Amino acid sequence: MTPPEIFRGIYGMPMFVNVTTQDLAASVDFWTRGLGFVDLFTIPGQVTHLRRWMFQDVLLVPLDRDSVEARDFEAVGIPLPAE
Repeated sequence: MTPPEIFRGIYGMPMFVNVTTQDLAASVDFWTRGLGFVDLFTIPGQVTHLRRWMFQDVLLVPLDRDSVEARDFEAVGIPLPAE
């Protein structure tokens, strides 16, 4: 059985993973070549949006060394409109 094609369209996601990294290029390489994600888009030196399958999205961002709030991993939620 072959896995489904990676969906490259844009859709709303209520939550996604945000991973900070000291080496953005090495992290992109690990996530794409090692884990099978694709690079949906990149703003060089600022953010890379990766996806494996639908709703398996990850944002890689460089570690902000000036921020005491920097975390290795966090989930980012986007508020959804009330029904």
